[in-house]
Amino acid sequence: MVALNNIQEVNNISENQSIIKKRFLFKLIRSSVGAGFAIITLPLVTRSLGAEQYGTFNYLKVFFEKIIGFLDVGTSGFYPKLSRRPSDKGIIRFVLIYDAILFLATIMMLGVLFLTGLAESVLTIQSFAIAFSALLLAWLLLVNQKMTSFMDALGKTISNEMILMAMRLALTIGLVLLFISKKLNLTTFLQFQNVVLIFFLSILLLLAIKYFDKENKSTSIKETAQEFKAYSLPLFWASTLGLIAGIADRWLLQVFGGATAQGFYSLGLNLGAICFLITGSLTPLLMREYAIAHEKNDKDRLRYLFSKYLPLFFVITATIACFLAVHGDWLAPLVGGGEFSEAAVPVMLLGLAPIHQTYGQLSGSLMTATDRTREYAGISMFMLILSLPITYFTLAPEQYWGLNLGATGLALKLVVLQIIAVNLQIWYNTRYLGIGMVGFITHQMLIVTVFLLFAFVTKFLVGIVLGSGIVGMIISSLLYIGLIAVLVFIFPQLISMTRSEMIYHIKAGLAFLR
Repeated sequence: MVALNNIQEVNNISENQSIIKKRFLFKLIRSSVGAGFAIITLPLVTRSLGAEQYGTFNYLKVFFEKIIGFLDVGTSGFYPKLSRRPSDKGIIRFVLIYDAILFLATIMMLGVLFLTGLAESVLTIQSFAIAFSALLLAWLLLVNQKMTSFMDALGKTISNEMILMAMRLALTIGLVLLFISKKLNLTTFLQFQNVVLIFFLSILLLLAIKYFDKENKSTSIKETAQEFKAYSLPLFWASTLGLIAGIADRWLLQVFGGATAQGFYSLGLNLGAICFLITGSLTPLLMREYAIAHEKNDKDRLRYLFSKYLPLFFVITATIACFLAVHGDWLAPLVGGGEFSEAAVPVMLLGLAPIHQTYGQLSGSLMTATDRTREYAGISMFMLILSLPITYFTLAPEQYWGLNLGATGLALKLVVLQIIAVNLQIWYNTRYLGIGMVGFITHQMLIVTVFLLFAFVTKFLVGIVLGSGIVGMIISSLLYIGLIAVLVFIFPQLISMTRSEMIYHIKAGLAFLR
């Protein structure tokens, strides 16, 4: 009987892993397609808007995202709690009511800014239409994120990813047509994205209603609110500091560096975000597995998930990010045009940001999924308190006792503090799981050092022969990827695999392609 139970347990684990792989495959395909489309559209947007308007767009987007994120901290437990109780209507009702109230509140706040004449000093623009469009876009992106979390929690990842791929395709086609017709500007860029998002989110809403199980009992609004309060309250103070620090970063850059510096910094962030798309797609799936394992008090499962997937996705992200960091001076003018040639250093620095952003997402999701929001918030608050004076010191002009480093200074600060914050998270998580931390630190240092060396070597060799054009970029990337593929095949432990396991996945991938 015991043997039968063990066999059944092994079969369940195997089936569960197969489902995770299938869901992640669809996320990976969608993210890869999205990254490809982003590479197509980013040069069109930067060249049409120019550094100044591109900087203004990103300033407004980040400003509203920070405000909404701060106010929305009360629903931060939405995904992990829904993953544990996917048919609890109380969670859905609470989040819908909470966000509806916040949506109206933010529109009223925007109106007050314009009525009192403070809009230009805070938002740096005078157009209510542009400001409202940017606010609506920030809300629609949040709704899109929550809809994805909802579908993932219900186990309907594949349906969700198909809709998101169609949405990304529609956005790309539309932006290309606007660019060709010479109608792509800040206003049309915002309005077109909003229309497309509303259309496809409506389709996702219909699917969500169809898939949601309405038969099971649910907690009351009051009970859910109390549960979310206990979960989210430790995050409130971190969110408060995050709001101040996040807006201060962009506002000080806007004041001391201007919209052009904002555009340089935003180009680096958005290029880095493209390479984070692929690995970031795993985070919701892994968080769901963390939450389920925590609900079952299965520490072994948590250890396996943490030790298996963090090194793998660190390597995947580092592969793209190290190449971007070394080739940033080639890439910035290719993507943004001559106006963005001065963005080379911020782009190169921010190319490194996705490496530890991946670790932060995957490691931080373990903390939130296991209800250790107090520890997560404590790390965030500590780093944000450090961040504020460093931001001022790097951005302020010399007459105000600063270094006046502009976008480069803000990029350097982001990368350094991110490395510190992520390793603090890993220390807490390894202690919680009862595993060693030294291996994770060694892995980070080894991978980044070797990959940067590979990128420098291929860039140097190709640069001598072909120069810094698009052909040189392609040849350099192929040589670079080839070196990494050989390294990983020789040392498969770098991605938490055995040689036989790697060969099995390679054969499975080739069979899938055939």
